[in-house]
Amino acid sequence: MYKDLLGSATNEVFALFFIRIFREFGGSVLAAFSTLKMLQAPNFAKFREIFAAELKSLFIVPAKTFDNVNGAFPIGFSIYDTDGNMRFSKIDADVYDEQGRFVGKKCISVPPQGGLLMDWIKTMHDKQGGSDRSSEDYML
Repeated sequence: MYKDLLGSATNEVFALFFIRIFREFGGSVLAAFSTLKMLQAPNFAKFREIFAAELKSLFIVPAKTFDNVNGAFPIGFSIYDTDGNMRFSKIDADVYDEQGRFVGKKCISVPPQGGLLMDWIKTMHDKQGGSDRSSEDYML
């Protein structure tokens, strides 16, 4: 039902759940523990255009805080108000360590269009295995 609207974000069940709640059951408050991909990943750009629920609060903890989770990435606890009509652009999130001690604040924001490292790499490399640029282009 939402595949054409969301693109590759439809591969994530929670994204489908969030979009359905937002579009069909306005006035709800949603909360989630998840990685920050919904807020920052390029695959979720279309999702962020449609899911205009207001992000009220976010705190971040290391993934290793949870049992049976490996990896060094953040897990966020977010609260959204679906009555709000505000596309996410940035928020100052509280950050906590493994013992639950407050570490500080971190600004989480949507990366600029074309501002990711992989976008830059694509400009430097062609699909035939060569480089689009000469070695002089890499000099500072």
